[in-house]
Amino acid sequence: MVVFRRAPFAISPEQVRSDPDRYHVQYARTMAADLTFPAHALLRTDGVLTLLDGVHRLLKADVLGQQTIEIRKVPMTCLDTIAAS
Repeated sequence: MVVFRRAPFAISPEQVRSDPDRYHVQYARTMAADLTFPAHALLRTDGVLTLLDGVHRLLKADVLGQQTIEIRKVPMTCLDTIAAS
């Protein structure tokens, strides 16, 4: 039987950036992230964007000094479809 734990991430992007030696696995995942793919953000009804996918890409862009990355806005109407897949 597989049990899924619903817990917040144990490591923040700032911790990975500040101490890449300690968080070497996450730092390696960050630096291997492909910036040619957009991050996905939920476009909330109040206009706020909530990142759904792309934390490693966003952190890599920041580490490299890249000012922008491509973001694909996902409308709220697609959230149920995404959650079910």
